[in-house]
Amino acid sequence: MKKIVALIICFSLSLFLVSCNKKGEVVYSTTDRLTLNIDSDTLKILQITDLHLTFGYDYNDRKTYALIKNLIDTHNPDIVVVTGDIMMSPQAKRLFKKFVDFMNELNIPWTFIFGNHENDYHTYKDFEKSYQKIKLFTPGLKLTDGGVGNYIIDVKYNNDTIVHLYFFDTKSDTKEQVQTTGYDYLSLAQIDWYESNILDDEANSLAFMHIPLIEYTEYTGNVGKGEGVYHQDINTGFFTKAVELGKTIGVFVGHDHNNYYAFDLEGIMLTYGKVSGYNAYGKGTRGGRIITYQNGQIISNEIVLDGDAS
Repeated sequence: MKKIVALIICFSLSLFLVSCNKKGEVVYSTTDRLTLNIDSDTLKILQITDLHLTFGYDYNDRKTYALIKNLIDTHNPDIVVVTGDIMMSPQAKRLFKKFVDFMNELNIPWTFIFGNHENDYHTYKDFEKSYQKIKLFTPGLKLTDGGVGNYIIDVKYNNDTIVHLYFFDTKSDTKEQVQTTGYDYLSLAQIDWYESNILDDEANSLAFMHIPLIEYTEYTGNVGKGEGVYHQDINTGFFTKAVELGKTIGVFVGHDHNNYYAFDLEGIMLTYGKVSGYNAYGKGTRGGRIITYQNGQIISNEIVLDGDAS
């Protein structure tokens, strides 16, 4: 009985210490563009999502780490993109540091966006020291209701930009009156930032965010659909703007673990990643998504499971 009480006290204390750490302001960067140089005109991206690291040393988290390494070793991507919910734990700060060290040791370009669960027990500021170690991540410019991590990677081959990768923070739960799902959404400032940058782009672009756009509900197929679309609560017009500007040809999200479909809507490929974390909800297989881009087009967009295409 005493051991149980002691464990409860220790756990409560850890939560108290975490809550006391919710102070400090994020230091935003003075730039929102980074550069990735590749050695061919074909870009291969490995998207992993919703790792939901919980303890870091348990069986499921170890399987998640093994899956990531296996996918990278098997497919040799040019860049790994993690589309949010890396951690879901009172120990998220420690887990994020461990994850950053793990990815950096693999010696492959990688980046990430925040999901809606990293800051369940923490603030963005708590992760700053770790994400400063990621070469292809920046908190970006400070935008009104923009969160942390709105930035662009210009992918270059022979000094020419072949594609622009846009990253958006869709934050967490909305603080306003819930319209439908209660999840936060891209602010008007984020969409203005997107438009102001893309007007000067030399090439097409791909966009990455965690919480799906409401347009994902327009999928009419059955393959890859295992649950509803828990989309951004308010449609602030990103998709309409992307269609109007005509330079973004794909949007890639996570969030809904049982969905992994992809479909074309008005010339834009709307795509779910494949849930990668074994501590995440959902009974389906775990894996990732390989996105191959060449000559201004997405030439391949496939789910991979434990290193094998499916």
